[in-house]
Amino acid sequence: MGNERKAGSSPRRVPRDRVAMAVCLAAPVVTFAGTAGAVDQERTGGGKLSAAFAQHGRGAAVLTAAHRAQWRSAPENSLPAIEAAILDGAEIIEIDVKRTKDGVLVLMHDDSVDRTTNGSGSVSDLTFSQVRELRLREGLGHSGTAVTDVKIPTLKEALLATKDRAMINLDKGWSYRDAMYDLAVSTGTVPTAIFKSTAPVAEVEAFRAKDPAIVYSHVVDDANASSMTAFGDNPPDAYELIFDRLTDAQIQPDVVAAASKTGRVWINTMWKGLAADYTDERSLIDPDDGWRAVTDRFSADIIQTDNVRELRRFLAGADVTGPGARSKSFRVQAEDYSLLGKNVGYSDTDDSNNGGAAARPYEGVDICDQQGAIAVATPVRANGFDTTSTFRARGPTGFPGASQPRARRERCGSTTETGR
Repeated sequence: MGNERKAGSSPRRVPRDRVAMAVCLAAPVVTFAGTAGAVDQERTGGGKLSAAFAQHGRGAAVLTAAHRAQWRSAPENSLPAIEAAILDGAEIIEIDVKRTKDGVLVLMHDDSVDRTTNGSGSVSDLTFSQVRELRLREGLGHSGTAVTDVKIPTLKEALLATKDRAMINLDKGWSYRDAMYDLAVSTGTVPTAIFKSTAPVAEVEAFRAKDPAIVYSHVVDDANASSMTAFGDNPPDAYELIFDRLTDAQIQPDVVAAASKTGRVWINTMWKGLAADYTDERSLIDPDDGWRAVTDRFSADIIQTDNVRELRRFLAGADVTGPGARSKSFRVQAEDYSLLGKNVGYSDTDDSNNGGAAARPYEGVDICDQQGAIAVATPVRANGFDTTSTFRARGPTGFPGASQPRARRERCGSTTETGR
């Protein structure tokens, strides 16, 4: 049976790689489902969700955290993206918080609105009225993406959208923690709002002392790894472990085992360096190199992902390694970028070749991490040029040793997503 630190019934123990938790929207229950059976709990508000979150250890369900909500279906950090993430089964919605010039807390990842909206300027220099006039761009934004009719939401709106339906992870908002807490109190969402930081332990303890119902996740990286043993008899509800090497102190087996005894272990797989080489992309090629590794080897019972649907399907026991197994789409990695130019044919935030693309070192188009890419070196004709088609889950191609494109034009790091 899973460990507990707060009130709530524990689910029957089943193997951790065969358990999943679903927040059922059609009925007022939280369901823990596994091959050994299921236990349904009546849900009377956010208290039951936080009780579920408080389960940890070998018997606990592995929870899915949607990074910036479900940005594959709607603009990141938007109310439609939050709704889509919940409908796709995410138990935790990760959002980012900023404060406007006149003190309103809104959802925005960057300090500025440039990437994700049709406007420009720092959030802190804009009034809420000015922010509200802007419209969000599709997906992750950038100037090459379409502008939608979706407005930037307030944190209050996001809290109400998730109330009694999912936990909400408040990223980048520690500086506004008191204001966020006041909003959580006024909306009745304290039990489902996850505060997080890398702050010194004394600062964290002072904040948590104001209300024992506060849910807190401590973010741990190389700089503050020693803080994991400094919380005494009031450890965090979760430890979010960030590591780029398997030799990092915070990911050593004895440290992870100790953390798992007192709270959840949260691991991010959105890109390389958050959990060494264990990424969403590698998981869709072979889960043993991604999601299964972080659950089995590092005791993760929360995984934050950019691939909510596929992670949910993996946790339910489905095969997610082939295009035919994908739930609603397949992804084709292209090797051809537009000649129409920056911000017209493609989007690029930096004019230098920071990725060091081996095929076109003189081009300004960046390339992301090339490790784990799978190249299918099959010459095809595209727009009158010979090129090499490359298929993979999401991300770049052309890793060292792979066949390089023979085309006059190629693009690394482009993804086309097509509905099935």
